[in-house]
Amino acid sequence: MGKGVPTLTAKLAAECIGTFILSFTVVNCIQSKSELAPLSIASSLMIAVYCTGSVSGGHLNPAVTLGLYLAGKLGGPGVVMPAMEAGLYWVAQLVGAAIANAVATFIWTTDMGGGAPGMKNRAHGSLGSPAGFDTWRVFEGEAIYTMMLVFVVLNVATCNDMPGGNSYFGLAIGFVILAAASAAANVSGTCLNPAVTFGILITNFSKNISQIPVYWGAQVVGSILAVAFFYGCRAHLFKGGSATVTFGSRLLAEFLGTFFLVITVYQVVVQAAYAPVVAVVGIASSLMCMIYALWNVSGANFNPAVSLGLLITGNLSTKDFGSYILVQLLGGLAGVGMGALMQPPQSHVDLAMAQGSMAAVGGAEVFYTALLVFAVLSSAVRDAPNQYFGLIIGFSIVVGGVAIGSISGGAFNPAVSLSVFFAGLLDSENSVDSAALLYPVSELVGGALAAGAFMLIGRTQDDWTEYESSDSDSNA
Repeated sequence: MGKGVPTLTAKLAAECIGTFILSFTVVNCIQSKSELAPLSIASSLMIAVYCTGSVSGGHLNPAVTLGLYLAGKLGGPGVVMPAMEAGLYWVAQLVGAAIANAVATFIWTTDMGGGAPGMKNRAHGSLGSPAGFDTWRVFEGEAIYTMMLVFVVLNVATCNDMPGGNSYFGLAIGFVILAAASAAANVSGTCLNPAVTFGILITNFSKNISQIPVYWGAQVVGSILAVAFFYGCRAHLFKGGSATVTFGSRLLAEFLGTFFLVITVYQVVVQAAYAPVVAVVGIASSLMCMIYALWNVSGANFNPAVSLGLLITGNLSTKDFGSYILVQLLGGLAGVGMGALMQPPQSHVDLAMAQGSMAAVGGAEVFYTALLVFAVLSSAVRDAPNQYFGLIIGFSIVVGGVAIGSISGGAFNPAVSLSVFFAGLLDSENSVDSAALLYPVSELVGGALAAGAFMLIGRTQDDWTEYESSDSDSNA
């Protein structure tokens, strides 16, 4: 078959099939109640996006289509989408979700060929908060993480940051779902997609119909906010914008990246023992996805320890260093602030993340912060350009979180540790813990050590020859 421009029919079929793949997995995961459901759903979206991206753009979500349409109307990068085509995309996506629900319902209820006990009447999804949260908290959870999803799509799928295109777009888009589910599945169920919401609606129409204005309203608001922040970070790519990335755009990028990382961490911390088993991967995914979205705007530091490592190695100016740290801390505080609003008043933030001695906590944070910063310097500075940098930086969190999470909690970021500490101070059940100040100090030490290790292994034979020559000249 040829590789020409796809027909509208092909595009609509791709959207219907891709949305079917996602929605079918969602409905089946609801019924299976597996602890790995967030990973399955995120992976299904990633696969569907990669499979349909070259045909239809791989929207698979009316909120994404809305965001791309609005960005195009504002003169943003990417293909300008006609209103009629956007409307047809929505129809195809809703049809795909409806078919997925019908097939999944059949699978979970049929006794054809001899049914298994307990299969009947299980295929009923439910909209609303699984933990019984207030409606406005459901709205907030859906809006914030729909905004993250659409924002990531706009950045990785339209900006041409990598000449010739990138290979990470599907990974970045799909794994937003894992970050969102780790943080807010207990709040709203994290549909983040009007088509997915529609599929769940028709599993039990009379029960779910009252929730549709909440979910669809939040998803539309999230999409619009994503476009606004996309413009703020990428104004130079819009018609009539500046020729290069502005300083303000870089600061906004650092704020947003830190915000989404910290709000995800905060939500996991508040859930404590009830957090999903894949929560540490969800936190890593929030970092990875935002790195892929914003690396070509600000460098995607999102961490004072990373900024320190870049400063020491000469890859960040003193002016940028100070400004970046300020907005990273502000982004962290905004993250815990919005996270606190999402949780009921009786929720508590436990300051006692440390389960080991002061020396053990400090050592754990130093080493794994150093690993994180070393990964940044190695993959995003020395070995750039490449396609894997976001993956290895983000998954440094998985390495450290699993290895020493039971000792220090695994912050590896002063913006995270100080923000969580601040949120804990607002909880009347907590008192000031002197160990809390150990975290940012240890993390900054880790960043400095990583910079030293990076410079040590970065020495070349040419550097040594140049050093010997200058030393000889000085002794002459």
